[in-house]
Amino acid sequence: MTKNILSDDILYRLKYCQKKHVSSRKSLSGNWKTNIGSSIIQQIEMTDRYRLWIDEVSQIFGGLDICAIEVIKSINGKEYIIKINDCTMQLLKETQEEDCQSIAELIMHQMQIYCRPDQEISILTRIPSFDELPKLPQNNNLKIHQNGNIRQSSNTTDVRQKKKKNYFPFS
Repeated sequence: MTKNILSDDILYRLKYCQKKHVSSRKSLSGNWKTNIGSSIIQQIEMTDRYRLWIDEVSQIFGGLDICAIEVIKSINGKEYIIKINDCTMQLLKETQEEDCQSIAELIMHQMQIYCRPDQEISILTRIPSFDELPKLPQNNNLKIHQNGNIRQSSNTTDVRQKKKKNYFPFS
């Protein structure tokens, strides 16, 4: 049934990494599911609609610095998002070198912010140890007071005292 509504040759790939890119993938075999190695990739214009989509996806998932969306176009012209990737997106041969350079620059920029040896470790730059984790409530009856502190109105369970379950019966 989907073969009757989907265009055989148009799959758009929207990428975001410091700069925004759009690539149109047209398969040589006449099937949108064709392997990327046997398809033709052309750069196309980044429309306001595509820019909105990629920005929204980035924000929905916590402000991703790197992400990609794959969109397929139906025979009647409607576009459907079929896939969303974070940094695990595929780097296409034609723009691979530029993409790798952008990713390297982004990593260096983030490291300069969060891995500075001249600054003390802060709560933003380290993961708390298990002993520092807060006690978890047994239910969600929490009250927020004017001073911004969250106080519990019910019993608590200390995660550290819970018995560990063996999820691997063969070990």
